[in-house]
Amino acid sequence: MTEMLVLWGVLLAGAGAAAAVLLRRRSGRTRNADGLLVERDAQHTAVDYRAADHGLAMHRVTPPGADGFRG
Repeated sequence: MTEMLVLWGVLLAGAGAAAAVLLRRRSGRTRNADGLLVERDAQHTAVDYRAADHGLAMHRVTPPGADGFRG
């Protein structure tokens, strides 16, 4: 019985610690210069990727099974 209480105690302590870490994090923008540079580079990379014809719709590829063949 003691082992079960210890197990549950450890599990609940781990869950509590994880919840505390997640609640303590902020989802706001980065305020230091390095973080702002990383965010800017990531945004430019995303814009370049979207503009470079990387989408499936841009390649005019017929999805598998769209030809009606039901072999």
